[in-house]
Amino acid sequence: MTQKRRFISCILVLAITLSLTNGLTARAASSVTITLRIEQDESMMAPPVQITLTDADTQTDYGLGLATGPVTSTATPLHALAKFMRQKGADHTTMKQYIAADFTYGSAYITGISIQGKCGEAPYGSAASGSQDNVYWGFTVNDAAPIDPVTHMGCAADQYTLKNNDSIVFYGLWNAWPAEDETLYSYFDKPAYTAQTDENIIVSLKGSGMTYDEQFHSIAYTKAITGAAVTAAEYTNSDSMATEQNAIITALTGADGKAILTFKKAGKYVLSASRRTADGKHFDISRPYAVVTVNSRREDPITAGNGDKNTTSSQPKAKAKKPAKVKKVRAAVKKSGKSKKSVILSWKKVSGAAGFKVYVSKKKKKGYKMKKNVKKNRAVIQLKKGTYYFKVRAYRRSKNKVLYGAYSTPIKVKVKRA
Repeated sequence: MTQKRRFISCILVLAITLSLTNGLTARAASSVTITLRIEQDESMMAPPVQITLTDADTQTDYGLGLATGPVTSTATPLHALAKFMRQKGADHTTMKQYIAADFTYGSAYITGISIQGKCGEAPYGSAASGSQDNVYWGFTVNDAAPIDPVTHMGCAADQYTLKNNDSIVFYGLWNAWPAEDETLYSYFDKPAYTAQTDENIIVSLKGSGMTYDEQFHSIAYTKAITGAAVTAAEYTNSDSMATEQNAIITALTGADGKAILTFKKAGKYVLSASRRTADGKHFDISRPYAVVTVNSRREDPITAGNGDKNTTSSQPKAKAKKPAKVKKVRAAVKKSGKSKKSVILSWKKVSGAAGFKVYVSKKKKKGYKMKKNVKKNRAVIQLKKGTYYFKVRAYRRSKNKVLYGAYSTPIKVKVKRA
């Protein structure tokens, strides 16, 4: 789903349907207990925590302008988020520094979340966020965006009525708009795994998105997330998280969204995953979360007490074969705009390659930077006037590794004035 269409649909539904009776906003029970988690970019802002909301909790607007009263006082994800922020030091007068919510269209569109009470400051809200250009804030209920059965539109954070044992995740993710890149909420097939040492654990990573029909009715969809790096780190306390920096195991998901992990040391571990865009600047999936409990293999005392290092395999493996060198790279230049031209690159197919990375430099022997990551033996790159050098290499995945072939021989391309 594109961010542009998502934003347009949100405006339409919020402007048109707020006066309708919402099938998800019936009178709440006297109390409801849910699990809340907050993620942004490549870090976990808040680990899973239980929040209990009573009728009294729905009778305050928390300083955000939430509706109150006997008809409208239902427990919603925004109520849960606000109560959590109270535990972090927010009060009625400062809540907007912890949660930025836009009620322009009658319901809550979250634009910023900050446990430090710094909404509106980078890296919070829609401002720049580290390596991210812009942040889009969304939420899911039980790993899916809730859809109103009456209006067939996605619910805002103050519309969905919470139920006991709901799992709520607020996530900040790169806002690709106006580009057409797909960004997805991601989650593992299980919240918790158990295994023995030296036993393969297969985890499945899925993505949840939303598209729309001609009437702008929301249509939820799921898909396997391929090419993501699943990371595992030791679980030391409830704030433990797995990142690219502290990972003791990293495994890539295949075309089916599955990755294989193997632990040699008994203990508890936390899992997450990330995937960067082709230019390496952004994350296009939200951070998932799961825990793994690994027990010693009692039937194999030699391996159960052997070593203190985790690996992705306990058995010797045959050396995986790298893809062949890319050959016969050719280039054609065509006009694509007032100041740019399209360089169309093509090359001979490589057997067994999962994809190709294209590198460009203004010097033949150094300074190359990855410009494109493509699946087929063709790439189109827009460039201004100048002289450029290109080279390509193939890659393939072998379980938890990415194997690269040799770089192609550099080719020189002159881009003349458009």
